[in-house]
Amino acid sequence: MQQAPTNVTAGAVFTPNVKIAVSDQFGNLNTTYSVVTLTLNTGTFSTGTATATVGVSAGVATFTTTAIKTAGTYLVTATDGTMTPTSFTLTVSPAAASKVAFVQAPP
Repeated sequence: MQQAPTNVTAGAVFTPNVKIAVSDQFGNLNTTYSVVTLTLNTGTFSTGTATATVGVSAGVATFTTTAIKTAGTYLVTATDGTMTPTSFTLTVSPAAASKVAFVQAPP
């Protein structure tokens, strides 16, 4: 893993972007892999699915549009499907308040 955020705001694109390096046992970037997939342990990304997949360029997969809309703590796992996965923990904080509503209307 080259970089991963630890805290983000609900609905906002991850900053910094998640960057996953695909490398050999000696740390050399491997440019023959085509995709890397992120998987959430629970919930979904803003796309409505529990996975996000991007192509690998020069040995690095960069997730530039990944976001989660629901606040909470998530375990995010990255894999290409054949190698040992790598994971990181991500805390998603609630976004700024945008409305008020009655929880119970007065009688």
